[in-house]
Amino acid sequence: MDTSFNLHVLKSDSYDLLTVDIYKKKDEDEDGYVELDNTKYYLNSLIVKHLKDYVCSINGVGDSDKNNVKLWKLTVDEERIENENISTEDDITQKLSGEEMKIRTLFKR
Repeated sequence: MDTSFNLHVLKSDSYDLLTVDIYKKKDEDEDGYVELDNTKYYLNSLIVKHLKDYVCSINGVGDSDKNNVKLWKLTVDEERIENENISTEDDITQKLSGEEMKIRTLFKR
């Protein structure tokens, strides 16, 4: 693993923290990859939907409820999420300046 990013999954009364490791390929000129549910995705083809499916799989979200799950891009630390009691979409957009990620776009850190 070369680096990682965190996914904070907000629930009604708490949140889960998932870490996704990013691996470099042997050839440094080539793009890295992540492994989600035992499937390898290269960063140049990783779309937000792959992350959404991964989050839903780990949290037991059924296919009929997946459309209600939203992913947000944030650049804040875990302490701020805890300290500001973030629990709603309004909190994410107003307090953290979160931006909803579109599921068909490429993931970018």
